[in-house]
Amino acid sequence: MPFSTLMLAASLEGLKWLFWAIAGLLVVMLAAQWLRGEEGRPLAVTLLAIGSLAVGFGCGALARRLGRDQGE
Repeated sequence: MPFSTLMLAASLEGLKWLFWAIAGLLVVMLAAQWLRGEEGRPLAVTLLAIGSLAVGFGCGALARRLGRDQGE
């Protein structure tokens, strides 16, 4: 696998975990707001968490595809 492709796949794998962590933190924030009775924007936060999770899955899938296409 060429170095540039390897770096792209590794970066996408890192982004996957980063977006999953962001989604997890958004869920924690949503739960904290709910438990404290704060008025926030729960729909917007929920949509951001779902979007972050989806982007994370997309990055992981693309990283696996790059590895598979390169034969590793």
